[in-house]
Amino acid sequence: MKILSKLHIVFYISLLVYICLIPNHSTDSNLVKVLFTLTSLGLFIGITAVLSVVTFNKAFSTEKKYAYAIVFLLLLNVVLYLPLGHSLYEKTDSLVLLISMMVAFFIITNILMYKMKDSLLKKDFDYSGELRQFLRMGDSLKGTPLMKVVNRLDYFFYAYCIAVFIAEDLFLFTAVVMIILLLSVKPLKELTNEFSKSDLISKKETVFAVSAYYGCYAISIIWFWFFPNLSALLIGSVSLLTIKNYIHRVAKENYHHSA
Repeated sequence: MKILSKLHIVFYISLLVYICLIPNHSTDSNLVKVLFTLTSLGLFIGITAVLSVVTFNKAFSTEKKYAYAIVFLLLLNVVLYLPLGHSLYEKTDSLVLLISMMVAFFIITNILMYKMKDSLLKKDFDYSGELRQFLRMGDSLKGTPLMKVVNRLDYFFYAYCIAVFIAEDLFLFTAVVMIILLLSVKPLKELTNEFSKSDLISKKETVFAVSAYYGCYAISIIWFWFFPNLSALLIGSVSLLTIKNYIHRVAKENYHHSA
């Protein structure tokens, strides 16, 4: 659980540095802002992935609510400060207010995290073991059709990231996303077939995973329309999270069989 606490603290430190740089508009300052934008987004994605070990576990209910609340509040931080931070500063003309809001968010998420960890400890949940399995699921699925599907979807996401960096207008970005969605049809069909062969993934969960994949990429177009900046990376990264968590469930079973 220590990794979750460390990521949480570093996320808010990164966000604090970004907020403090908002009034500055020099070239050096803008470059540092880009660096901390990427850092904050990466940390948010990392925290979400770590928490997904809980949110996709059928054995928990209360803990899921805590995890969802934490993700929601962190996402709210990302949206308020990265794409909207400059607008908020112009309207309030107060860094103290922005930092105070961030501190309040930090305290609330910290309390939620403490309650979630305390509840998991009472249930003797091996969080570190589950997380290691999640991070090493590639070893368990090496050479399988599922791993080939994941690799292809990962490559499509890399193309998406490049598009976020180089796209100068909505038309080019939309064209790239549409190509990605078209190329994803075949691997997602293979994924659906593999999930249907397993008793571990229900039909409802399969539909949800595929819908979330298409939905996130579709939403990214709308997001880029309003916020044509690096924050669009956040939306695309979530597209694979549901699929990878269901694949983790299969990998976990394979891990136990091979152990």
